[in-house]
Amino acid sequence: MDAIDQKLIKYLQEDCKVTTKALAIRLKLSNTAVYERVRKLERYGVIKKYVALIDGSKIDRSFLVFCQIKLLQHKHDYVVNFEKEIIKFNEVIECHNVSGEYYFEASTRIDISISSSINLSFKSL
Repeated sequence: MDAIDQKLIKYLQEDCKVTTKALAIRLKLSNTAVYERVRKLERYGVIKKYVALIDGSKIDRSFLVFCQIKLLQHKHDYVVNFEKEIIKFNEVIECHNVSGEYYFEASTRIDISISSSINLSFKSL
């Protein structure tokens, strides 16, 4: 991966719907060269997928919640099982393994009117 690929990734992270032509102008390359670079980055797994960032306030999910999670035991089997289960929650935006008193921190956006029920859902894990 060279400096042009790094710039290309930066531009795509800012706006993944930008046209190949616009990228070509910014990078001072031909449309074909940009197209081939993007396809190569996709093929090698550098670009895994394209996503839309949703404004939670526009879909009644304006309440950002960070959940600190402890496991009963911090053993490999418990961690693996937790990871398998947490991805089943469509509401979870991301989940990180953290150090300190808690083992994981998950974030989600929810409708403020159901904020008390999210606690109950996570307790079931």
